[in-house]
Amino acid sequence: MSEFLGYQLQRPSFIPPETAWLRHGPFAMWLVAALKPSSIVELGSHYGYSYFSFCEAVRQDQLGAKCYAVDTWQGDEHAGNYGEEVFQTVTAQNENYADFSILLRKTFAEALSDIPDGSVDLLHVDGRHFYDDVKEDFETWIPKLSNRAVVLFHDTEVYERGFGVWKYWAELVANHQGLNFTYQHGLGVLFWGGDLPAPIATMKELSKTEGGASALIAVFEQAGERLATENAWRFVAHGADVGPEEVNNRAFMLADDGWSKLDKLGQLPREVQVFARWFSAASQTQGNLTENYTSDLDMRQAEFKATALSAEVNAKKVRALQEELVRVHRKPARAVFASVGYRLLKTLANAPLPLTKETRERCVEAVQKLDPKRFRAID
Repeated sequence: MSEFLGYQLQRPSFIPPETAWLRHGPFAMWLVAALKPSSIVELGSHYGYSYFSFCEAVRQDQLGAKCYAVDTWQGDEHAGNYGEEVFQTVTAQNENYADFSILLRKTFAEALSDIPDGSVDLLHVDGRHFYDDVKEDFETWIPKLSNRAVVLFHDTEVYERGFGVWKYWAELVANHQGLNFTYQHGLGVLFWGGDLPAPIATMKELSKTEGGASALIAVFEQAGERLATENAWRFVAHGADVGPEEVNNRAFMLADDGWSKLDKLGQLPREVQVFARWFSAASQTQGNLTENYTSDLDMRQAEFKATALSAEVNAKKVRALQEELVRVHRKPARAVFASVGYRLLKTLANAPLPLTKETRERCVEAVQKLDPKRFRAID
Protein backbone atom coordinates (compact mmCIF):
# COMPACT_ATOMS: atom_id res chain seq x y z
CA MET A 1 0.00 0.00 0.00
CA SER A 2 1.02 3.65 -0.23
CA GLU A 3 2.83 5.76 2.32
CA PHE A 4 1.46 8.77 4.18
CA LEU A 5 3.47 11.18 6.34
CA GLY A 6 6.37 8.74 6.37
CA TYR A 7 4.44 5.61 7.39
CA GLN A 8 2.99 2.79 5.30
CA LEU A 9 -0.74 2.17 5.07
CA GLN A 10 -0.85 -1.52 5.98
CA ARG A 11 -3.62 -4.12 5.75
CA PRO A 12 -4.52 -6.09 8.89
CA SER A 13 -4.10 -9.83 8.35
CA PHE A 14 -6.81 -10.91 10.81
CA ILE A 15 -10.38 -10.36 9.63
CA PRO A 16 -12.96 -12.11 11.84
CA PRO A 17 -16.42 -13.36 10.81
CA GLU A 18 -18.06 -10.13 11.98
CA THR A 19 -16.73 -6.59 12.17
CA ALA A 20 -18.21 -3.13 11.74
CA TRP A 21 -14.66 -1.74 11.69
CA LEU A 22 -13.22 -3.27 8.50
CA ARG A 23 -12.36 -0.12 6.54
CA HIS A 24 -10.67 1.52 9.53
CA GLY A 25 -8.02 -1.22 9.72
CA PRO A 26 -5.37 0.56 7.59
CA PHE A 27 -5.77 3.72 9.67
CA ALA A 28 -5.44 1.72 12.90
CA MET A 29 -2.12 0.24 11.81
CA TRP A 30 -0.86 3.57 10.47
CA LEU A 31 -1.80 5.30 13.72
CA VAL A 32 0.13 2.83 15.86
CA ALA A 33 3.20 3.13 13.64
CA ALA A 34 3.07 6.94 13.69
CA LEU A 35 2.11 7.38 17.36
CA LYS A 36 4.48 4.70 18.70
CA PRO A 37 2.41 4.18 21.86
CA SER A 38 3.84 2.47 24.91
CA SER A 39 0.37 1.43 26.10
CA ILE A 40 -2.83 0.71 24.16
CA VAL A 41 -6.22 0.08 25.75
CA GLU A 42 -9.38 -0.94 23.92
CA LEU A 43 -12.70 -0.71 25.73
CA GLY A 44 -15.00 -3.14 23.93
CA SER A 45 -13.38 -5.63 21.54
CA HIS A 46 -16.00 -8.18 20.38
CA TYR A 47 -14.14 -10.37 17.84
CA GLY A 48 -11.04 -8.20 18.16
CA TYR A 49 -10.55 -6.86 14.63
CA SER A 50 -9.54 -3.36 15.70
CA TYR A 51 -7.60 -4.64 18.71
CA PHE A 52 -5.54 -7.14 16.75
CA SER A 53 -4.90 -4.51 14.07
CA PHE A 54 -3.22 -2.51 16.84
CA CYS A 55 -1.34 -5.58 18.04
CA GLU A 56 -0.16 -6.47 14.54
CA ALA A 57 1.26 -2.98 14.06
CA VAL A 58 3.02 -3.18 17.44
CA ARG A 59 4.62 -6.47 16.40
CA GLN A 60 5.60 -5.28 12.92
CA ASP A 61 7.24 -2.10 14.20
CA GLN A 62 8.77 -3.78 17.27
CA LEU A 63 7.41 -1.06 19.53
CA GLY A 64 7.53 -2.89 22.83
CA ALA A 65 4.08 -1.61 23.76
CA LYS A 66 1.66 -3.22 26.18
CA CYS A 67 -1.84 -3.84 24.82
CA TYR A 68 -5.02 -4.42 26.82
CA ALA A 69 -8.41 -5.51 25.50
CA VAL A 70 -11.19 -4.91 28.04
CA ASP A 71 -14.52 -6.66 27.50
CA THR A 72 -16.91 -9.03 29.24
CA TRP A 73 -17.38 -10.83 25.89
CA GLN A 74 -21.07 -11.25 26.59
CA GLY A 75 -22.46 -8.59 24.25
CA ASP A 76 -24.94 -5.76 24.82
CA GLU A 77 -28.02 -4.10 23.35
CA HIS A 78 -26.13 -2.78 20.33
CA ALA A 79 -23.61 -5.53 19.58
CA GLY A 80 -26.13 -8.21 20.49
CA ASN A 81 -25.61 -11.00 22.99
CA TYR A 82 -23.25 -13.76 21.94
CA GLY A 83 -21.85 -17.02 23.22
CA GLU A 84 -18.52 -18.25 24.50
CA GLU A 85 -17.29 -19.00 20.99
CA VAL A 86 -16.48 -15.31 20.46
CA PHE A 87 -14.12 -15.19 23.44
CA GLN A 88 -12.59 -18.48 22.32
CA THR A 89 -11.83 -16.98 18.91
CA VAL A 90 -10.28 -13.90 20.51
CA THR A 91 -8.22 -16.01 22.93
CA ALA A 92 -6.86 -18.13 20.09
CA GLN A 93 -5.87 -15.06 18.05
CA ASN A 94 -4.31 -13.44 21.10
CA GLU A 95 -1.79 -16.29 21.33
CA ASN A 96 0.04 -14.59 18.47
CA TYR A 97 0.70 -11.59 20.71
CA ALA A 98 0.72 -13.18 24.16
CA ASP A 99 4.08 -11.63 25.06
CA PHE A 100 2.58 -8.13 25.14
CA SER A 101 -1.22 -8.46 24.83
CA ILE A 102 -3.50 -8.99 27.82
CA LEU A 103 -7.21 -9.80 27.69
CA LEU A 104 -9.05 -8.31 30.66
CA ARG A 105 -12.42 -10.04 30.91
CA LYS A 106 -13.97 -7.39 33.11
CA THR A 107 -16.21 -4.37 33.00
CA PHE A 108 -14.49 -1.12 32.05
CA ALA A 109 -14.79 0.13 35.63
CA GLU A 110 -13.27 -3.04 37.05
CA ALA A 111 -10.28 -2.78 34.72
CA LEU A 112 -9.32 0.71 35.90
CA SER A 113 -7.20 -0.76 38.70
CA ASP A 114 -5.15 -2.78 36.18
CA ILE A 115 -3.86 0.28 34.29
CA PRO A 116 -1.49 2.90 35.80
CA ASP A 117 -2.56 6.54 35.71
CA GLY A 118 -1.04 8.65 32.94
CA SER A 119 0.17 5.63 30.97
CA VAL A 120 -2.24 5.15 28.05
CA ASP A 121 -1.11 6.63 24.72
CA LEU A 122 -3.92 5.15 22.62
CA LEU A 123 -7.44 4.56 23.95
CA HIS A 124 -10.23 3.10 21.82
CA VAL A 125 -13.74 3.54 23.24
CA ASP A 126 -16.18 1.09 21.64
CA GLY A 127 -18.46 -0.24 24.38
CA ARG A 128 -22.17 0.41 24.84
CA HIS A 129 -23.16 3.26 22.56
CA PHE A 130 -25.79 5.15 24.52
CA TYR A 131 -24.81 8.75 25.22
CA ASP A 132 -24.49 8.32 29.00
CA ASP A 133 -22.45 5.15 28.60
CA VAL A 134 -19.86 6.48 26.16
CA LYS A 135 -19.53 9.67 28.21
CA GLU A 136 -18.97 7.69 31.42
CA ASP A 137 -16.60 5.23 29.75
CA PHE A 138 -14.34 7.97 28.45
CA GLU A 139 -14.43 10.32 31.40
CA THR A 140 -13.64 7.60 33.95
CA TRP A 141 -10.59 6.69 31.88
CA ILE A 142 -9.26 10.23 31.43
CA PRO A 143 -6.85 9.88 34.41
CA LYS A 144 -5.24 6.95 32.60
CA LEU A 145 -4.33 9.04 29.54
CA SER A 146 -0.79 10.24 28.91
CA ASN A 147 0.28 13.67 27.65
CA ARG A 148 0.66 12.23 24.14
CA ALA A 149 -2.64 10.37 24.04
CA VAL A 150 -4.97 9.90 21.08
CA VAL A 151 -8.51 8.62 21.72
CA LEU A 152 -10.73 6.83 19.19
CA PHE A 153 -14.54 6.73 19.31
CA HIS A 154 -16.37 4.32 17.01
CA ASP A 155 -19.88 4.83 15.60
CA THR A 156 -19.80 8.63 15.47
CA GLU A 157 -22.01 8.46 12.35
CA VAL A 158 -24.76 6.19 13.70
CA TYR A 159 -27.96 8.06 14.62
CA GLU A 160 -30.40 5.20 15.20
CA ARG A 161 -31.27 2.65 17.91
CA GLY A 162 -30.44 5.13 20.66
CA PHE A 163 -26.79 5.52 19.68
CA GLY A 164 -25.38 8.63 21.31
CA VAL A 165 -21.70 8.61 20.32
CA TRP A 166 -22.37 11.29 17.69
CA LYS A 167 -23.80 13.61 20.33
CA TYR A 168 -20.96 13.15 22.79
CA TRP A 169 -18.43 13.51 19.98
CA ALA A 170 -19.93 16.89 19.06
CA GLU A 171 -19.46 18.02 22.65
CA LEU A 172 -15.84 16.85 22.72
CA VAL A 173 -14.77 18.57 19.51
CA ALA A 174 -16.30 21.82 20.70
CA ASN A 175 -13.35 22.04 23.11
CA HIS A 176 -10.73 19.68 21.68
CA GLN A 177 -9.34 19.20 18.18
CA GLY A 178 -10.59 16.06 16.48
CA LEU A 179 -11.07 14.44 13.10
CA ASN A 180 -14.15 12.40 12.21
CA PHE A 181 -13.80 9.67 9.61
CA THR A 182 -17.34 9.61 8.27
CA TYR A 183 -17.21 6.20 6.57
CA GLN A 184 -17.83 2.72 8.11
CA HIS A 185 -20.19 3.98 10.86
CA GLY A 186 -17.81 6.82 11.74
CA LEU A 187 -14.57 6.90 13.72
CA GLY A 188 -13.70 9.96 15.78
CA VAL A 189 -10.01 10.69 16.35
CA LEU A 190 -9.50 12.94 19.37
CA PHE A 191 -6.08 14.59 19.66
CA TRP A 192 -6.05 14.63 23.45
CA GLY A 193 -2.42 14.96 24.51
CA GLY A 194 -0.41 18.15 24.31
CA ASP A 195 2.86 16.42 23.38
CA LEU A 196 1.95 14.53 20.22
CA PRO A 197 4.69 13.03 18.02
CA ALA A 198 5.44 14.89 14.79
CA PRO A 199 3.27 12.94 12.28
CA ILE A 200 0.26 13.03 14.61
CA ALA A 201 0.81 16.73 15.28
CA THR A 202 0.89 17.28 11.51
CA MET A 203 -2.34 15.35 11.15
CA LYS A 204 -3.90 17.47 13.88
CA GLU A 205 -2.90 20.68 12.11
CA LEU A 206 -4.19 19.46 8.75
CA SER A 207 -7.53 18.53 10.29
CA LYS A 208 -8.13 22.14 11.38
CA THR A 209 -9.10 23.18 7.85
CA GLU A 210 -12.03 21.85 5.87
CA GLY A 211 -9.83 21.00 2.91
CA GLY A 212 -7.24 19.28 5.08
CA ALA A 213 -9.83 17.23 6.97
CA SER A 214 -11.58 16.21 3.75
CA ALA A 215 -8.32 15.08 2.19
CA LEU A 216 -7.27 13.13 5.30
CA ILE A 217 -10.58 11.30 5.21
CA ALA A 218 -10.09 10.57 1.50
CA VAL A 219 -6.61 9.11 2.05
CA PHE A 220 -7.68 6.59 4.67
CA GLU A 221 -11.08 5.87 3.14
CA GLN A 222 -9.42 4.89 -0.12
CA ALA A 223 -7.09 2.54 1.77
CA GLY A 224 -10.08 1.06 3.58
CA GLU A 225 -12.02 0.55 0.35
CA ARG A 226 -9.10 -1.32 -1.18
CA LEU A 227 -9.00 -3.60 1.86
CA ALA A 228 -12.74 -4.21 1.62
CA THR A 229 -12.46 -5.02 -2.09
CA GLU A 230 -9.61 -7.47 -1.50
CA ASN A 231 -11.57 -9.09 1.30
CA ALA A 232 -14.53 -9.53 -1.04
CA TRP A 233 -12.23 -11.21 -3.56
CA ARG A 234 -11.11 -13.64 -0.87
CA PHE A 235 -14.73 -14.58 -0.24
CA VAL A 236 -15.21 -15.29 -3.93
CA ALA A 237 -11.96 -17.25 -4.19
CA HIS A 238 -13.13 -19.51 -1.36
CA GLY A 239 -16.45 -20.23 -3.04
CA ALA A 240 -18.60 -17.92 -0.94
CA ASP A 241 -21.74 -16.53 -2.54
CA VAL A 242 -20.29 -13.02 -2.41
CA GLY A 243 -18.72 -10.99 -5.20
CA PRO A 244 -16.43 -7.95 -5.08
CA GLU A 245 -18.22 -4.64 -4.99
CA GLU A 246 -15.62 -3.00 -7.13
CA VAL A 247 -12.72 -4.17 -9.29
CA ASN A 248 -10.00 -2.19 -11.06
CA ASN A 249 -10.74 -2.24 -14.79
CA ARG A 250 -10.91 1.41 -15.78
CA ALA A 251 -7.80 3.42 -16.51
CA PHE A 252 -7.43 6.38 -14.21
CA MET A 253 -5.12 9.24 -15.06
CA LEU A 254 -4.63 12.70 -13.64
CA ALA A 255 -4.35 15.43 -16.20
CA ASP A 256 -0.79 14.77 -17.38
CA ASP A 257 1.48 14.87 -14.35
CA GLY A 258 -0.37 17.81 -12.82
CA TRP A 259 0.08 16.84 -9.17
CA SER A 260 3.83 16.34 -9.56
CA LYS A 261 4.15 19.77 -11.15
CA LEU A 262 2.02 21.40 -8.46
CA ASP A 263 4.10 19.78 -5.74
CA LYS A 264 7.26 21.30 -7.23
CA LEU A 265 5.82 24.82 -7.24
CA GLY A 266 6.52 25.22 -3.54
CA GLN A 267 4.01 28.07 -3.49
CA LEU A 268 1.01 26.11 -2.29
CA PRO A 269 -0.30 25.88 1.27
CA ARG A 270 1.32 23.10 3.27
CA GLU A 271 -1.79 20.93 3.34
CA VAL A 272 -1.99 20.92 -0.47
CA GLN A 273 1.71 20.01 -0.78
CA VAL A 274 1.35 17.13 1.69
CA PHE A 275 -1.56 15.58 -0.19
CA ALA A 276 0.00 16.28 -3.57
CA ARG A 277 3.00 14.19 -2.54
CA TRP A 278 0.77 11.41 -1.26
CA PHE A 279 -1.45 11.43 -4.32
CA SER A 280 1.51 11.41 -6.70
CA ALA A 281 3.03 8.41 -4.91
CA ALA A 282 -0.30 6.60 -4.74
CA SER A 283 -0.87 7.16 -8.44
CA GLN A 284 2.40 5.40 -9.25
CA THR A 285 1.13 2.20 -7.61
CA GLN A 286 -1.88 1.91 -9.89
CA GLY A 287 -0.02 0.10 -12.67
CA ASN A 288 0.76 -2.78 -10.33
CA LEU A 289 -2.79 -2.77 -8.99
CA THR A 290 -4.22 -2.94 -12.48
CA GLU A 291 -1.96 -5.88 -13.34
CA ASN A 292 -2.96 -7.73 -10.15
CA TYR A 293 -6.67 -7.21 -10.66
CA THR A 294 -6.41 -8.09 -14.36
CA SER A 295 -4.92 -11.43 -13.34
CA ASP A 296 -7.77 -11.93 -10.89
CA LEU A 297 -10.27 -11.08 -13.60
CA ASP A 298 -8.68 -13.58 -16.00
CA MET A 299 -8.85 -16.22 -13.28
CA ARG A 300 -12.55 -15.49 -12.65
CA GLN A 301 -13.30 -15.66 -16.37
CA ALA A 302 -11.46 -18.97 -16.76
CA GLU A 303 -13.23 -20.39 -13.73
CA PHE A 304 -16.59 -19.33 -15.10
CA LYS A 305 -15.95 -21.00 -18.46
CA ALA A 306 -14.73 -24.22 -16.84
CA THR A 307 -17.69 -24.33 -14.49
CA ALA A 308 -20.19 -23.65 -17.24
CA LEU A 309 -18.80 -26.54 -19.31
CA SER A 310 -18.85 -29.00 -16.44
CA ALA A 311 -21.46 -31.75 -16.59
CA GLU A 312 -22.05 -31.42 -12.87
CA VAL A 313 -22.30 -27.65 -12.93
CA ASN A 314 -23.45 -25.87 -9.80
CA ALA A 315 -26.12 -23.50 -11.07
CA LYS A 316 -25.89 -21.18 -8.10
CA LYS A 317 -22.13 -20.79 -8.48
CA VAL A 318 -22.43 -20.14 -12.20
CA ARG A 319 -25.04 -17.47 -11.55
CA ALA A 320 -22.86 -15.86 -8.88
CA LEU A 321 -19.80 -15.91 -11.12
CA GLN A 322 -21.81 -14.49 -14.00
CA GLU A 323 -23.06 -11.63 -11.85
CA GLU A 324 -19.55 -11.07 -10.58
CA LEU A 325 -18.17 -10.71 -14.10
CA VAL A 326 -20.87 -8.17 -14.90
CA ARG A 327 -19.88 -6.18 -11.82
CA VAL A 328 -16.23 -6.45 -12.83
CA HIS A 329 -17.02 -4.74 -16.11
CA ARG A 330 -19.50 -2.22 -14.77
CA LYS A 331 -18.40 -1.01 -11.36
CA PRO A 332 -14.63 -0.55 -11.10
CA ALA A 333 -12.77 -0.14 -7.85
CA ARG A 334 -10.69 2.41 -9.70
CA ALA A 335 -13.68 4.70 -9.21
CA VAL A 336 -12.84 4.67 -5.50
CA PHE A 337 -9.34 5.88 -6.22
CA ALA A 338 -10.74 8.40 -8.67
CA SER A 339 -13.00 9.78 -5.95
CA VAL A 340 -9.91 10.70 -3.95
CA GLY A 341 -8.57 12.69 -6.87
CA TYR A 342 -11.98 14.29 -7.34
CA ARG A 343 -12.08 15.58 -3.76
CA LEU A 344 -8.53 16.91 -3.77
CA LEU A 345 -8.70 18.48 -7.20
CA LYS A 346 -12.06 20.09 -6.42
CA THR A 347 -10.56 21.67 -3.29
CA LEU A 348 -7.58 22.87 -5.28
CA ALA A 349 -9.62 24.22 -8.19
CA ASN A 350 -11.83 26.30 -5.90
CA ALA A 351 -9.12 27.47 -3.51
CA PRO A 352 -7.68 31.01 -3.70
CA LEU A 353 -4.22 29.75 -4.68
CA PRO A 354 -1.53 31.37 -6.87
CA LEU A 355 -2.21 29.11 -9.87
CA THR A 356 -1.88 30.07 -13.51
CA LYS A 357 -5.04 30.28 -15.57
CA GLU A 358 -3.97 27.20 -17.54
CA THR A 359 -3.31 25.14 -14.40
CA ARG A 360 -6.63 26.13 -12.84
CA GLU A 361 -8.50 25.26 -16.05
CA ARG A 362 -6.80 21.84 -16.11
CA CYS A 363 -7.82 21.27 -12.50
CA VAL A 364 -11.43 22.18 -13.30
CA GLU A 365 -11.39 19.87 -16.33
CA ALA A 366 -9.99 17.02 -14.22
CA VAL A 367 -12.67 17.61 -11.57
CA GLN A 368 -15.38 17.33 -14.22
CA LYS A 369 -13.89 14.10 -15.56
CA LEU A 370 -13.63 12.55 -12.09
CA ASP A 371 -17.07 13.64 -10.85
CA PRO A 372 -18.59 10.45 -9.32
CA LYS A 373 -22.00 11.44 -10.74
CA ARG A 374 -20.66 10.55 -14.20
CA PHE A 375 -20.36 6.91 -13.15
CA ARG A 376 -23.68 6.41 -11.35
CA ALA A 377 -25.42 5.33 -14.53
CA ILE A 378 -23.27 2.17 -14.68
CA ASP A 379 -23.38 1.20 -10.97
